[in-house]
Amino acid sequence: MKLQITTITLFLGITLLAIVAGMGTTANAQTLTLTSDGINLGFTLSTFATLNPGYNGFGPFGVALAGPDRVLVENVENDNTRYVFHDVDGQTRGSAITSTTMNPTGALAYATAGGLAYGGTTQFGQFAQYDTSGNVSKVLTGVPETTLRGMWGNPVNGHVLATSQMNSQFSIIDIDPNGTGSSRTVRSGFSDLDGLTVSPDGKTVYVESAQSILGFDIATGNAVFNSGVLAGGPDGMGVVSSNNQLNGDLIVNFNNGFVDLLDPTTLQLTVIASGGTRGDYASPDPTNGTLFLDYSEAVYRLSCGPDCSLGGDTPEPSSLTLLGSGVVGLGGLLRRRLLG
Repeated sequence: MKLQITTITLFLGITLLAIVAGMGTTANAQTLTLTSDGINLGFTLSTFATLNPGYNGFGPFGVALAGPDRVLVENVENDNTRYVFHDVDGQTRGSAITSTTMNPTGALAYATAGGLAYGGTTQFGQFAQYDTSGNVSKVLTGVPETTLRGMWGNPVNGHVLATSQMNSQFSIIDIDPNGTGSSRTVRSGFSDLDGLTVSPDGKTVYVESAQSILGFDIATGNAVFNSGVLAGGPDGMGVVSSNNQLNGDLIVNFNNGFVDLLDPTTLQLTVIASGGTRGDYASPDPTNGTLFLDYSEAVYRLSCGPDCSLGGDTPEPSSLTLLGSGVVGLGGLLRRRLLG
């Protein structure tokens, strides 16, 4: 009887330890969360799709809108699969509309341009257009450069801005995807390039290079912006287009699990979200003005509220915005207090 009691006690003790260990794992899980500054500035954050629960490494990369209610997500880690999801939050692999197994492709970026999805066939491969099922519909054989990492659609003319590598030369290129495609070099001579975005007016391309955010005039290739070195691994980006004081600011996704707001005039950084796993690419959802953010385990969705979009067209002003300059002045005062 004593042996039985001892055995039961030992069993209960092991079970309790397992439960406590499990609770600790859940409590210590990393989740991207808005900061008080992010909330006060009007941002909201949600989980678009969880692909690698509990994972903390390289996760999903390319994300693009391939058509109405069709979002492509390339999940390199764990299953090398390209998923197509409905454009709603709270999804998992099991809720995907389609899934296509890929050969290992590297960290590919995708872009939405002119309502269509573009990406690469493989890293250092050809540029291609994708259909709503996540399959290649045509290869842009007229583009001689190979894919690298960053890619973004120009919201004004439907072109695709991308980073590329050709003959050991890192460049930013402007792709006209019509027909078999064509391209021209915007700027070359970089040691390395990563995340990339385009301003809502279609005039400026921003790119990460050597831990800095650099901006270039798309038409001339002239340098127009340099953030200086930013600690934490800056990567994917999006530009705020709004009817308030945030207009023109950059959203920067960092590898260290932070999301910052970068004022291009003052170079002031404001942390708007933190606590994430490894942050990487960013991609716009033109249908609602939100920004997809890649992390190890999931793709998050960032929104900046009414009369505001992230990485897309300039939003139409609402009746509230037209009430008078007093509202705009109040927004400016709030921002100065937050960042001051």
